[in-house]
Amino acid sequence: MTVDGAIPESWTARIGEGGVLELAPAAWLALGIWEAYYDGDPTAVDAVESELQALR
Repeated sequence: MTVDGAIPESWTARIGEGGVLELAPAAWLALGIWEAYYDGDPTAVDAVESELQALR
C-alpha cells in the first residue's frame, strides 16, 4: 500500500527489460542483486537491509 507519494532521494528510475519502469534504490537495481540476496550473500543482504532501514 502506498502511504506517501514522495520518492526517497536515494531511489533512482530506469527503463528495464521490455520498457518496464523500475523505481528503487540503485543497489536494488544492480544486476543479480535479488538472486544474491536470496542465496544469502552478505553483501547483498546488507544492501537490502540498509535500504529497508532507511525507509523506516
